[in-house]
Amino acid sequence: MHHYQFEGELYQETPDQQINYQINGQDAVPTATFTANGQPVDFTDTSSMALSRFEQYPHRYTDEINAIRLDFQQDLDWGFVNGAEIGVRVADREFGAERSAFLYGSRSGQFRTDAGEDGWCQDNFSNIECTPQSVDGFTQVASQPGIPDYLQITDLTALGDSIFGAGNYEGVQTFRQDWTFVESATVKEETEAAYLMFNMDFNIGSVPVRGNVGVRYVRTDVKTTGVQNVGAGNGPTITDGLGETSDSFDLLSYGPEYSDTLPSLNLAFELSENDIVRFAAASVMGRPPVGQLKGGAGSWFSGDDNSVYNIWTKGSPYLDPFRADQLD
Repeated sequence: MHHYQFEGELYQETPDQQINYQINGQDAVPTATFTANGQPVDFTDTSSMALSRFEQYPHRYTDEINAIRLDFQQDLDWGFVNGAEIGVRVADREFGAERSAFLYGSRSGQFRTDAGEDGWCQDNFSNIECTPQSVDGFTQVASQPGIPDYLQITDLTALGDSIFGAGNYEGVQTFRQDWTFVESATVKEETEAAYLMFNMDFNIGSVPVRGNVGVRYVRTDVKTTGVQNVGAGNGPTITDGLGETSDSFDLLSYGPEYSDTLPSLNLAFELSENDIVRFAAASVMGRPPVGQLKGGAGSWFSGDDNSVYNIWTKGSPYLDPFRADQLD
């Protein structure tokens, strides 16, 4: 919201607004005052306070896992080996992230001149004229120590419905905010795992020992599909949510396949009825959070001769798992 001056159909953000901030000693609450042209500004007057900027940045995530697991156990009499366990697990996971934006107006305020010219309308994803919008009926007066009272929006959804109409301010993917394409991606992760474990029960001298030794094998295949900025003319023609077209982006699918062999050993030494010494050693791995494996990248050229190529991304399928050898 901004403070405006209205004269008929003419309006402009109130000029010469200033904030005066005073520190009132170490233990006192600082105070602030707001003025325009040397006079106090009332930020609770809905006849002069209007909405000049409306923003929404939806995050939509989907995450689906389909898995099957089989485990078998068998008693054995192989000397100190008294049993075996074997199992497999196969899983397919698909994670989707969708970013979008809806923008209207300007954070810097708006104005209309006596010549009918509009200004300070940075973005307008709506189908209405970009002008200050009334907030009357959708605010309440709020207070904080040390500063004048101000207006607070009570129902942002109802305000959006009253300005744009219900359903007319949903976020869209747009080239004007190309991060909405770059940060939207799909990750498909396929894992196949198998393990074999032997249970043991034996003595070392007079000390009973029980435990198990085993190994787990895991194969992981990660593929991400995302949009990457490949430069003007290097991609197919794509239409965004505002109906604008571009040939600067391409849909790419890529990612690694890797495997891990993870041995483990667990032993318990019964020194007495009341004393047990436990020993464990294992190789372990943990995959990165799936949201950090998203592909896609934005890029741009900079420098006087455009000789510097810059690239940014919000994730990569080539992030390594966390791997460790642990001892307990």
